Amino acid sequence: MAKKQYDETYWERQRSAKRNVSLKLRLKERLRKMVPFWAGLTEKYLRLANGEIWRMFPRHGRVLDAGCGEGVFLRFAPAGYDAYGVDANRDWVAKLKAQGKDVQYADLERKLPFSSGFFDGIYSCHVIEHLDKPEAMLSEFRRVLRPGGVLVIRTPDWGAFHRNFFDDFTHKRPFSKVGLQSLLMHKGFQVRKVTAGYDIRDDALFFLKFAPKAKLALEKAYVRLRPSEILIVATRPEN
Repeated sequence: MAKKQYDETYWERQRSAKRNVSLKLRLKERLRKMVPFWAGLTEKYLRLANGEIWRMFPRHGRVLDAGCGEGVFLRFAPAGYDAYGVDANRDWVAKLKAQGKDVQYADLERKLPFSSGFFDGIYSCHVIEHLDKPEAMLSEFRRVLRPGGVLVIRTPDWGAFHRNFFDDFTHKRPFSKVGLQSLLMHKGFQVRKVTAGYDIRDDALFFLKFAPKAKLALEKAYVRLRPSEILIVATRPEN
């Protein structure tokens, strides 16, 4: 699993590399300095976007963010949930622990530090494509999920994103919609929903950052036309 490569400097390295080859991105960087609302997604937008994911889980219970990174998903856990996180970056884990989050270091290709059937839900966002042994991670997900528990996975869609997939040098394993479903079924999950995710290439709707509800609604329409990621909802069977 990419550990040291995927650290605090990762995103700036990616932006710098893309600026070197993209005139379009260099022009957008100029706009960022001129337009105040470009500075980043607002808290309101982040709450809306993450709320879409939280609603995919049972209304109460324990939910694990597997590969929680800097903890954005955990930050917006609604009332009634016990939110847990694991990550392979010890620096991020230490920062989140200092903020009072229930986060542990874990290698997702090895045994997770939880008892069997502990979780009601698991969320894994843009993690599986970075692994050498994604099958091992899914086996552990099935073990720590209770029967009927919900798994949500987001990953780049190889069918729509193949030209750019290896722009991220930490990517190892691309998935198509068919391939990921087949793997989940092979590991004992029941696939409930397969759709385009919310990840937008090159921040296509940047001009709507000041209107987060409109931005999220148009993003959901946009990704159906130009998908870049897969979002799969699966469950551990009851028996």
